[in-house]
Amino acid sequence: MIQRLAIALALFSATGAQADPRGLEIKGFRIGMSEAEFKKANPGAKCAFSARDPAWDKTIKDRRTCRLPGLTLATKKAQDSQFLFFEDRLGSWNASFYEFYGKELQEALAEKFGAPLIEPRLPGVSWSSGSTLMQLVFTGSSALLVVQSDISTDWGVKLQEFKLRKGKADL
Repeated sequence: MIQRLAIALALFSATGAQADPRGLEIKGFRIGMSEAEFKKANPGAKCAFSARDPAWDKTIKDRRTCRLPGLTLATKKAQDSQFLFFEDRLGSWNASFYEFYGKELQEALAEKFGAPLIEPRLPGVSWSSGSTLMQLVFTGSSALLVVQSDISTDWGVKLQEFKLRKGKADL
């Protein structure tokens, strides 16, 4: 469920409120950090390959996913979290919370990053800094925090280009 909603969110482009120029770093989760830096700061993280197909050529690097059991934000425990590494750089991450934590999470994020914009296409709010977008979306049963960047978008574009090349070669 989280992964499907995160993918759907990635398809939407949105402009959020301009956040602190230091970026949208939360609890040391910094877009662009290496998996080794992430694991050093979060020794309880469980990481594995999440996207790799033997048919891919060398232009498509592996994607790895780390989960962080027990993650809390603003003292609220996440139900689940995933951190996606593309070519060994954190490109996106998300965490799901019970819906009733949503307003408190939004208030804590607004205190740190400034007032958000209301997200017109989704029930939630957003912030942006540079090429990083953070959205807090209310699904009706969960509050989903999604942070994404051009790192994840670029990897997805490379994958689509490869699939197109492979498809044309099979004609």
